[in-house]
Amino acid sequence: GRRVAALLGQLGFDLLQFLPTMRERSESEVQRVFIALAARTPTAELQAYLRHLVGSAERGVARDAYRALVTHFRSPAGEDLGRFRDDPVFRRLAIEAIGKRPSEQSIDELISFLSDDPIGETAVATLSEMVTRNPWLLPVVIERYRAAGNAPALRTGLARTLASRVEYVVTVALREQWQDAEALVGDILRTRQANGILLLLNRTTDHAQRDSITALIGETVRTDPWLHSEYALHADDEVLAELGIDRVVLDHQRGSRKAENPRRRIVVVALASVTVLPLAGYLAWAWFVRGEISGGTFISYLSGFLWAFAGYAFVLNTIYLTLLLIAVACVIRQQRAAELRTHSLLFAPRMLPSISIIAPAYNEQETIVESVTALLNLNYPDFEVIVVNDGSPDDTLHRLVEHFELERTGREITPHLATKTVRGVYGSSRLPGLIVVDKSNGGKADSLNVGINASQKEYFAAIDADSLLEPDALLELAAGMIDSEHPVVAAGGNILPVNGCRVEMGVIEQVGLPRNRLARFQMVEYIRSFMSGRTGWAGIDSLLIISGAFGLFRVKEVVAAHGYLTGSEQYEKDTVAEDMELVVRVRRNRYDRGERGVVQYAANANCWTEVPETVRVFTAQRDRWQRGLIDILLFHAHMAFRRRYGRVGLIALPYYYLFELLGPWIEVQGYLVLLLGLSAGVVSQEAAIAAAVASIPLGMLVSMVSVQLVEYRRRVFTVGGRLAMVWISLVENLGYRQLASAVRLRAYLSVLRGTTGWGVMRRRGFSKKESKT
Repeated sequence: GRRVAALLGQLGFDLLQFLPTMRERSESEVQRVFIALAARTPTAELQAYLRHLVGSAERGVARDAYRALVTHFRSPAGEDLGRFRDDPVFRRLAIEAIGKRPSEQSIDELISFLSDDPIGETAVATLSEMVTRNPWLLPVVIERYRAAGNAPALRTGLARTLASRVEYVVTVALREQWQDAEALVGDILRTRQANGILLLLNRTTDHAQRDSITALIGETVRTDPWLHSEYALHADDEVLAELGIDRVVLDHQRGSRKAENPRRRIVVVALASVTVLPLAGYLAWAWFVRGEISGGTFISYLSGFLWAFAGYAFVLNTIYLTLLLIAVACVIRQQRAAELRTHSLLFAPRMLPSISIIAPAYNEQETIVESVTALLNLNYPDFEVIVVNDGSPDDTLHRLVEHFELERTGREITPHLATKTVRGVYGSSRLPGLIVVDKSNGGKADSLNVGINASQKEYFAAIDADSLLEPDALLELAAGMIDSEHPVVAAGGNILPVNGCRVEMGVIEQVGLPRNRLARFQMVEYIRSFMSGRTGWAGIDSLLIISGAFGLFRVKEVVAAHGYLTGSEQYEKDTVAEDMELVVRVRRNRYDRGERGVVQYAANANCWTEVPETVRVFTAQRDRWQRGLIDILLFHAHMAFRRRYGRVGLIALPYYYLFELLGPWIEVQGYLVLLLGLSAGVVSQEAAIAAAVASIPLGMLVSMVSVQLVEYRRRVFTVGGRLAMVWISLVENLGYRQLASAVRLRAYLSVLRGTTGWGVMRRRGFSKKESKT
């Protein structure tokens, strides 16, 4: 309905002539058509109509009408509230409207909201933004702070407002020698949002200025535990000496993690079911039926196991082929739909949802500028980029601030989700669509939750800070929502290796195959997994995984599900598979509420990221992936085989238990039996041929068709590149697949040892990579 209203709104004055006859219509769809029209044609007639809706329409429509009033007509904030004066949403809209009219009177109006618990945060953020954009109002805020007396809520709110310009406050306080300077600056520092002083102290070369500032803040920093810790970790040695604080070395590990792994006995039972029990069961059968166990019994078991492995490989590849056929139909349908959508349609107001792109960053100094540049250059009508610096000990934050000329702002961070402490928010009037949030180290999931708290859009896109999106990737990802009959709760796109591509300032200038052999195998594997696997699962509404490198989620659904899984939130649990776990939990919540929600997949939306080029890093990555898969499948085990959870419970989860959870053990046993059996000559050639035919040719077919799918109506690779990938899809069966299965098997040992965390992914960076085509 919203999209239809947006299309009708484009008619402008041609539609306005129907307003007199439609004014008294009570259908919300009709009312929203004229609300959408107000954004394009703000006339006096529409202004009167919007005020009529605020006073008479149902709450949702009245909110949209009031938002249009204060946005497009600059209506006085309190004039049209009518019967909704006590509604927090209306009051927030009123606060935002006041913030658009900077004046001393506006400051007093906003101050009156500071003690209002539901909306005080919005008032603080609006005040901070106002004084950041209009520095001449800062003395007014300082004066109001001094006059606040013993009103703690008011003093705290004004101190938080001044935190965004604490450097100015300190400079003026020292110059004019304020008597209450230490108390005022101390209150600002204790808001835990005034790290601008720390940055100023670290950068200044004026020793006299540094001495004056450290004398002013020294007592507050030494006596407040949180400030003491922050300065001990991040201040320069000379600053620490002035403050009289000892250096604390940051432990780069991300702290203790809560209940990351499942119970070990469950894993042991699962492994026994596919290793020990089959052999024990066969031996027991042989004893009771034949009355003896001999060498021939074991040979017979090996041949039988090899036939069973051939059957397993045949079933698995048949599933892959089925998903591939579904994927082919989906890709053709998506491409045809994309050709019908013009840019003028997609860029019509409110046609596509607004999006916050959240990019967590931890030690990404090598790639962060190129990645953020690429994100800012995306082709999308309404988006913002939120980079969350997860307490990086390297120069990630400094490079962002310097390159994009950022300053601390008063951006609102609404605490929908429990997270680690936010240390500062940075922005730039030159780049209003870029926000950088600096926070204490807490991990990727915690960083994403901080980004969700900072988001002011309808959807958020979770993007790895070391990934590059094609310019139209976000547009293609969101455009599929137009065709959905049900609410889209999440959507994902393709992930492809950037290794071998030439990149200039965040833009892929030339696509090429990686020179590294291990990375080449991963190129074919990624294409097969995403184009046939995830596109096929989405085609039957059973997709459970959206890659953390490129995923789109509806904000209100994720907040209702308590965000990404962390030890800080409701479930008090960490995981390294936060992307899959969130999709499963959001879908579970929708099913539990009896509501239908769709998880889409866009086969024409591409994201490029680095893949490991050494066996050591590859092993650590796949070990982490499999540990996360084990954890999440056991954490959500109650969903499996239950009609209540639709195709997810009856089809997707059973597949994952059999072929992804237990599959590595079955596959490794099958490879070993095949190799040892042929070497010793104890298995039949028929069984060996059946196992080879069931796995290799079918796997090659899936790989080759997937490569063609990624280039459907669009050339990505050269002819030589496509031929090379055909060859890779053959030889990967002779070493790479066995390595991948062995690494996944190793993950079970990591679970039993209690291994947690992400490990380290060393990256070379993007700039000026050479491509080999």
